[in-house]
Amino acid sequence: MKFEIVKKKNSYLLNIRISLLTKLFVFIITCCLFSCAKNGNSGFAGSIGQSKKLGVFISEYRPLINPGIKDSLHFNIKSVWIEHSWKYSGLWSQKAEIDGDFVNLIIITDKAGLKDCFEQWLISAGDNNYFACASGEGLIGRFHGTPDSIITCKIESRKAIRKNNPVSLVGYWKFIKVD
Repeated sequence: MKFEIVKKKNSYLLNIRISLLTKLFVFIITCCLFSCAKNGNSGFAGSIGQSKKLGVFISEYRPLINPGIKDSLHFNIKSVWIEHSWKYSGLWSQKAEIDGDFVNLIIITDKAGLKDCFEQWLISAGDNNYFACASGEGLIGRFHGTPDSIITCKIESRKAIRKNNPVSLVGYWKFIKVD
């Protein structure tokens, strides 16, 4: 009788060990798959602190007063910075590998400011260098080489651009480098 209880207890412990090892194995495989999925893909930091931690931060900018933007367009700009263009690398995709001579201008605003992003208006800097949505609260523009200490971005009406209307300009953003 005692032998059967010990045997059942050992069998029960063995089943628990197998279950835990199986769960650990599945967890490790899942983590590796998600890690590999990011590796090699382009990235952008979600904050200046993260950009510095990744070693891709170049410089911070701040917005100047922008009187040229129409009253109907409101932007709550939280932060602006330039970072090296980079790709995810390393175990768990925690490292950044700098990607060539390009840099990213990151503008973090809020969801309300980006409400009509790309439906009603577009932002560009330079010749047809249009920004893309970087996240729910950000925009990203890619430049070859580091921009000047003052960056001027055009805000244009998307409808006017589609109709080749030369009066597509809605306003400007200007950002100045913080020393």
